[in-house]
Amino acid sequence: SVVRFQNGAGPQLPDLDNTLQAATSGTTNPVGFDVVLIRTITDQNGAASNILGIAGGIPASPVLGTPHSGVVVSIESMCANRGGSSALLGTTMGHELGHSVGLFHSQEQDGNTDPLTDTAVDGQTNLMYWLESSGQHLSVQQGQVIRDDPKVK
Repeated sequence: SVVRFQNGAGPQLPDLDNTLQAATSGTTNPVGFDVVLIRTITDQNGAASNILGIAGGIPASPVLGTPHSGVVVSIESMCANRGGSSALLGTTMGHELGHSVGLFHSQEQDGNTDPLTDTAVDGQTNLMYWLESSGQHLSVQQGQVIRDDPKVK
């Protein structure tokens, strides 16, 4: 099976939906968020995709055991050849968890922005900026989106 980017763009990523479904199944007391760590995210040809993480959805399903529950993060983000560090791994997890609670990229590579009115001033310092070297800031409106997600309550 295949996970596709929300807008249908980008590479096809085989087996991520099976990974999310298997990792979030069987939990009798679903508390917190599921983060699945894998070595690398590969494309449909088995080659490294250079994608550091992906959420099961924007937002991810609050129902566990579905292909759209949780997030997958590649530990490749810690590899030296990627300029990696534990800080990049943490930022990647935070970014993907942001998607899982309903946050879109504050700004996309093509310049399109999210519908929130207070994220544009952050630029690259926003955690949800599209580039892996984004900052760690979240806006007030992003905080409200997070608090409104049923997985947080």
